[in-house]
Amino acid sequence: MNDINKFMESSKYYLIDIFHGKAKISNINIQKKENSRYNLTNRKEVEITSKTKKIDPNTGEEVYTLSKIGGFIKCSENSYSDDLDIINQEIATLLGIPSSKIFRLVSEDNIKGTINISINDDAVQLNLELLMKESIKIAKANRNLDITWLKKYAMLPITDADTPITNVQQINDLIMTTIEAIKHNFRLTDIEEKKIIKGYILMLLLDYITGQEYRDFKDYSILVDKEKHVMFAPVYDFNNTLTNKDIIRLNNKYISKEALIATLFNKYYDYFKGIARGLNENIDSYKKSIKLIIDNNTSSKYQEIITNNIFSNLDNLMDLENEKRLNFGESRIDMVLTQTSINLNAVNRNQEIRNKYELVDPNKNSLREIEDKMLKITEKPKEKKKISIGFIFGVIIGLLVLVGVVIFSIYFITNN
Repeated sequence: MNDINKFMESSKYYLIDIFHGKAKISNINIQKKENSRYNLTNRKEVEITSKTKKIDPNTGEEVYTLSKIGGFIKCSENSYSDDLDIINQEIATLLGIPSSKIFRLVSEDNIKGTINISINDDAVQLNLELLMKESIKIAKANRNLDITWLKKYAMLPITDADTPITNVQQINDLIMTTIEAIKHNFRLTDIEEKKIIKGYILMLLLDYITGQEYRDFKDYSILVDKEKHVMFAPVYDFNNTLTNKDIIRLNNKYISKEALIATLFNKYYDYFKGIARGLNENIDSYKKSIKLIIDNNTSSKYQEIITNNIFSNLDNLMDLENEKRLNFGESRIDMVLTQTSINLNAVNRNQEIRNKYELVDPNKNSLREIEDKMLKITEKPKEKKKISIGFIFGVIIGLLVLVGVVIFSIYFITNN
């Protein structure tokens, strides 16, 4: 039995997380589901049971209740793939991009894998591949429906890795295919639509930064709750490689990665400007945090490769952000107010990474303390008044006169 099968068939697992630079190992109660509704490769659907401590409002006593949540365990042939699951999810959290939580998992045979905690057990998860198929069925059944968006998708060039799409408008049509497919199957409010677009664009931005090579319809989803509210699912699938190619496969089409990020800046900048500006103003802090994430979650064999890939993508992103900032047309007052909020978010998120991965040193100032000092408005020190020479001579003369008066008074009294 190979390591992947051993990991999947293990009867006991341990969850590993890091606090203040030290690994913490915890027991985790996992029950495997033999009949999963998902088509899984090297993964298995599981149910996690945990105890939750609450205070009974009537008695004031501690009460423990059992809670259950779903998840997926995974073990890959290449260890860096599992490492990148954790790294990419940590980077998503650092940037404020919604994603499912992923932790290191170790079997009783000491074989490493990961566990991906389910996004939301109270909602139905539908991937975009399913919605596209439903859209085509609906279009065939009702010839009067407006399916211009579907025709645009069908008319996009047939591509391969050697002939990617580079046209910004065609890439935008490709991106909008997802939004139209969701709208074709559900009635969205304006607020829901904007939130779905934002979640979708942030996923594509994260893919660009972390160097994902493909994001097909089957690799992302929407969530539909009991009230039929629709939301974009947090990122849960990372297609991990150690390469950093110039081509990405999006929605079953090969496109230029450079053209993709240009499309995001040209068409969707408002949805991620907070992240782009935060990175731009605090890039050194973000790079330090990302390096901590990488170095603590993969072996030295892969650290430099992953770091170089991500930093290269970040540098390209910063070049575009600098160009965009010159042309955005925002008032200086609005820009300053917005940037203050963005910088505070950046400080908080980077501090969380420091708290997790850096060893506690009582003699070392935290990032928050250092940056608070930088943000403080210091009062201008008061200048000391200089004492003039004339003033000094005046005081001396006054003292001599006073002494003379005292001596004269004593002499006058003693002689009378």
